[in-house]
Amino acid sequence: MLITDEYRRQHEEILELVNELSGYLYEQKLKNNALEARKILSKLAGALKVHLAMEDNSLYPRLLASNDKEIREVARQFIEEIGGIAPVFNNYLNKWPNPASIESNPLEFINETNELFNALKNRIYREDNILYPLIDKT
Repeated sequence: MLITDEYRRQHEEILELVNELSGYLYEQKLKNNALEARKILSKLAGALKVHLAMEDNSLYPRLLASNDKEIREVARQFIEEIGGIAPVFNNYLNKWPNPASIESNPLEFINETNELFNALKNRIYREDNILYPLIDKT
């Protein structure tokens, strides 16, 4: 078992929820199914909060304290480049607290969700393909 197995499993769960919610990102579909879309968003929020807390409170501090200079440097670079997902996601959640908020402005919800999902998918891809392999080889 690799050190990063649980983080990778969480990434898969997050991406499944991203894909599920992406299926609702059409104006008419949101107007008719805002409750379902918000339920999926709530599941995503829970999964993402657990994952980010584990990374921020456990993984990244350990990496920054690593004896391996390359791991320390890559971890620092990741934190600087893509560390701001949590506050952005929290602001997003606060803006879309319920189905009515989504129904009243579906196009804005679609645009903001797609923007957030692109940043999230980029972070997951980079962690899975750059950071985690580096950790697993130590």
